[in-house]
Amino acid sequence: MLFRSGSSTTGEDHLVTTQDFKAQLRKQIGFLQWSAEGFDVGHREEALRIGTALRVLFHDTTNSTSILHHLNALNVIMRSEAPDRDKQDTTLGGRRIVGEFSWSLASVSPSPSGGHFLPCIDASAPHRMIEAPAWWNETFAHVNGVDYTRKKTVLWAVNKDGGAHVDHDIPADYEQLIANGAIGSFEAPDGSIVGIEDAHHTFLRTMAFEVLHSPDLIALAL
Repeated sequence: MLFRSGSSTTGEDHLVTTQDFKAQLRKQIGFLQWSAEGFDVGHREEALRIGTALRVLFHDTTNSTSILHHLNALNVIMRSEAPDRDKQDTTLGGRRIVGEFSWSLASVSPSPSGGHFLPCIDASAPHRMIEAPAWWNETFAHVNGVDYTRKKTVLWAVNKDGGAHVDHDIPADYEQLIANGAIGSFEAPDGSIVGIEDAHHTFLRTMAFEVLHSPDLIALAL
């Protein structure tokens, strides 16, 4: 398949092939891999770079086209760690986090200022396979009366929190995720109560895991 694109330097058109977009897909997959590796050794801010790559892969607007759209692969099958919410109980209020981002005291690692709950990165864990639009718009967590989708969380991180832009106006729902202790706390070994911090980083890392473990999407890059 061929696409026509204008050149900003010569004013001439040039043809962009499917292979060009496959190369771009490989590049974004590489970014996800490198950022995931960095996150796992302690560089948690790499989660914001993960968000930027996810936006490039999945998000379409009137001014930009996702790589999946360019590849005519909007409905590629994606791995989801979140259970089918239609089969969940309907009382999801309070501080409960459901699906891929459920956590327990055993999954929290303390730090001097707070604690982190761990991302889901177990390739052998139970999961679902769903089409990309459903994955992108899926509610993966419900916290304090707010539904969180991958799309909203990624766009907040990228457009508001330094992934690609910094904005002084942070949405209240996103602020709930990034605030220390906003989504819960745990008891540290010394008996003190420590707030969960940087939940959004954990969320984004798990999304990278899902993408990197979606065989059909990876095959598109070949």
